Amino acid sequence: MFQENQIIGRHYKLLQKLGAGGMGAVYKALDINLGREVAIKFLLKEIAEEKEIVDRFLNEGRIIATINHPAVISVYASDVEEATGMPFLVMEFVDGHSLDHYKKELRNDLDTLIDHFINMLSGINACHKKGIIHRDLKPENLLINSNGQIKICDFGIARSAGRHTRTGMAIGTPHYMSPEQCMGKQDLITGQTDVYAAGVVLFEMLTGKLPFNLQNKADDPALAIALMHISQKPDYASFASIPEGVSFKELISQMLEKKPDDRPEIPDIINKLKGIQKRLSLSGPSASSTESKPTTSQPSDIIGEIYKVQCEIGSGGMGKVVKALDTSLNRIVAIKTLHKSSIVDDSLVNRFIKEGQVLATVRHKNVMGIYASAKDRITEVPFLVMEYIEGRPLSELRDVIKKDCTRSIPIMLQLAEGVEAFHEHGIIHRDLKPSNIIITSDGIVKIIDFGIAKTQGNLTKTGMTMGTPEYMSPEQCTGNKNISYKSDIYSLGIIFWELIFGAVPFKPDSDQNSELSVALKHIEATLPAQVIIPDLTLIPIIGLTKRMLDKSPDARPEVRTIIGTLEDYLAEHAPELLSKPSTSRRSMAKSGINSLSQLVSDAQISSSYSKKKILIPIIVAISIGLA
Repeated sequence: MFQENQIIGRHYKLLQKLGAGGMGAVYKALDINLGREVAIKFLLKEIAEEKEIVDRFLNEGRIIATINHPAVISVYASDVEEATGMPFLVMEFVDGHSLDHYKKELRNDLDTLIDHFINMLSGINACHKKGIIHRDLKPENLLINSNGQIKICDFGIARSAGRHTRTGMAIGTPHYMSPEQCMGKQDLITGQTDVYAAGVVLFEMLTGKLPFNLQNKADDPALAIALMHISQKPDYASFASIPEGVSFKELISQMLEKKPDDRPEIPDIINKLKGIQKRLSLSGPSASSTESKPTTSQPSDIIGEIYKVQCEIGSGGMGKVVKALDTSLNRIVAIKTLHKSSIVDDSLVNRFIKEGQVLATVRHKNVMGIYASAKDRITEVPFLVMEYIEGRPLSELRDVIKKDCTRSIPIMLQLAEGVEAFHEHGIIHRDLKPSNIIITSDGIVKIIDFGIAKTQGNLTKTGMTMGTPEYMSPEQCTGNKNISYKSDIYSLGIIFWELIFGAVPFKPDSDQNSELSVALKHIEATLPAQVIIPDLTLIPIIGLTKRMLDKSPDARPEVRTIIGTLEDYLAEHAPELLSKPSTSRRSMAKSGINSLSQLVSDAQISSSYSKKKILIPIIVAISIGLA
């Protein structure tokens, strides 16, 4: 159809063919203008001659482009190639494997399997709200990217009501097709058709086999399987050996009802899956595995032989964090482990361990401490042993700081000193933001949640490198993989701006494509004019902050310059800023910490008063690296 290195649509360079099917072909390509990899889907030439199909192909592509959901593959553009007249869609390129690649691992990790299905169903529901039905859900069309996130791809775009197979069936994959698809009843194909297919996929992932499959050869296998979907019931005998098998059987049998109206709605399915997941967690870690553990395995509440797990603090797409007792040193620590579905990627595991080891060399009071980085000898699951911190995220102290923004100067200084410390070790944070900054009850600022295992090749659905849009540098927003430590300087500048003016400089214009809206502002927009300056003494700090937010990384100041400017400011204005006048910078810094300790105390009093209950300090390890 096309050749490698061919230019399509003026600025897309084809790199390699990824696959082809009955409707078209998909290529990996380079968007020359933006410097990012994309996937381009073309219709076959003979199909592209049918105007109705072409119109639907392009229109549905445009509709999917409006769906802003992390589980739905992003569509960047839909167009017609001028030279050939071939319609095409430009989509997010997902670097990962299909769901069926993880069949064995996920049968032994039901918690992650349920997470994937909840996210997938949420994405499908978002599509249904836009009038889009997938029509061909199957493991091959569900991708797990290198960040452990599920992505729904290959929608049934351009499968018009008029196109059927020779048996009269609507186009799809026989093993995953609903009875109404098998009978070719296009008027009955609704969102409940996708519910049926999702039930088939869940059945297969739990048991390792399909609900309907041929035991013997048939003259027309597709027709034989279709007839089974129409008239037979699945065999659920294998569910007896699955944890919560009765609940899974009840749910899947409802999803596989022959009549579309008898199938449950997606929100109800999600709620039932959450209920199953909760019961599995309450019944203990062993309940999430469908295989018996070797008798030589260590207890499930022991990690690395010496760390006794006390409770789970948090869980995310990459892994989970637990509170544990280091029995050798009799101290409380936080331990992060990767999910089993993530450890199949050797490069991810190696980076996770290596960056943990490098971070462990950064011994600074303003940087979260890493005590150990290793693999569990028995389970082979990699883990990091970290400092266990209790305190308040900076994001929760905004209201208190607003009352006197000059109280934020000691925060800025400690932040800059922490950033300098890990930059000296060649580490780039990649995701500096208020929720990743903790102020302890002693007034110490702690920087947490480094981009461990978030490789520079991992892109979000908008093509941006890992980060949080409101705090990302322009180079992160453009998907530049070769970001430098100056990217952290920009993010630090956003935080400084927010501390001074009470809000980030760039906000989304609307809920639609909010991430893209903010990213474009970081790349192109000038800083908003601030008519009201909260304190005229802050003018030098505002000037410093503006330089930190320069679009060009080379124009941003060095962190040592930032520290010097903040120290000079405190030296001149300490009597007005701090509760205890100081005669030296060391004692002044101590006073600054005392001021921050009071800041946390004020926030606790304010929170307790507004909520009419005693404040429970946040255990901050929950946010460490779980994005």
